[in-house]
Amino acid sequence: GDQTAFNTYEEFEEAVKEQIRYELRGTVASSHVCDDIGFQRVVPALSLSFYECVENAKDYAWGGAKYNLGNGIDAIGVADLINSLIAVKKLVFDEKKVTMQRLLDALDANFVGYEDVKKMCDEAPKYGNDDDEVNELTGDMFCFIADYIESFHSKFGKMTPGILPVSGNTPFGLEVGALPSGRLAWKPLADGVSPNQGTDTEGMGAVLKSISHIPHGRFNQGTLLNVKMDTVFRDSPNSTKELMNYLRSLCSLGVFHTQFNVIDTETLKEAQKHPEDYNGLLVRVAGYTAYYRAWKRSTGRYHFQNFTFQYLLGKRVKSAVFHKKYGKSATGDVHHARWRAAGKVYLTGGTAYGIKSKYSSD
Repeated sequence: GDQTAFNTYEEFEEAVKEQIRYELRGTVASSHVCDDIGFQRVVPALSLSFYECVENAKDYAWGGAKYNLGNGIDAIGVADLINSLIAVKKLVFDEKKVTMQRLLDALDANFVGYEDVKKMCDEAPKYGNDDDEVNELTGDMFCFIADYIESFHSKFGKMTPGILPVSGNTPFGLEVGALPSGRLAWKPLADGVSPNQGTDTEGMGAVLKSISHIPHGRFNQGTLLNVKMDTVFRDSPNSTKELMNYLRSLCSLGVFHTQFNVIDTETLKEAQKHPEDYNGLLVRVAGYTAYYRAWKRSTGRYHFQNFTFQYLLGKRVKSAVFHKKYGKSATGDVHHARWRAAGKVYLTGGTAYGIKSKYSSD
């Protein structure tokens, strides 16, 4: 609809949710197609390793294993979604610092000529700083998304959500224009459940408390928090004890998956310039360890930046930047189809759930 016609933030948020419902319905339909294709691709060697498959002469691909789960829908851009929503709420509706039309024009121009709007967006509250209002919004949105995904079923049971994008936030960022969060067009989206790079200013404890409002326990496909720790921490005599306390806090808050890189930004920058000198440099990605040299430059560049929705507004991307990249006839709402055919299905924008908080279901 007309983004300038919303009279309240609640109307705007409901429109965002309707956009998410629309995308999810399409994603679920694509997932069902993947199921149908999977039925035609039997895996006899794998099936031999499951007693029930052999006993019932039923291939693993047909649900022959003892336990079968519904397909999952993974999300990318959690912080981008929340930061954009709270920016619109604060700047357009609560404080009325900018009109919706001017914000739309700024996004269309990738903030060029709208530096004042960019500054306001950058200074709006951000996910990852234990802000009560942002935390409340995070819990509400992720409950909604989990509820909607779980309302669908596949051949193998109820569908489940997740936030385990590995490094998919980098290529997906190439498909998404400027956002009300202040993020520029085509930059990487937020990594897993981690805050946008440079926006978490209140320390590691605040990050944990913020992401605990995501009910991780319902996101059976997994959630992922990436943390970079400065080498100063590694060299501290109390570093092991402090890290153990951090992990205990993480578990007590119902956060189940985090990984650490203990490396300084300058080392990563030098490795990018002279990879031949860093053959043994290992970095954690998203559930796995990789040699830095094996990465593409774009992914590596995001990695060290991350650590030291044009869809949000339901608006088709028609900026000069987008047309320069993809051509005059291209629009920004076509990229989802490129990803749905791969094993897992991804929803650009957000998702998540985890602890027995007031957001948790029984």
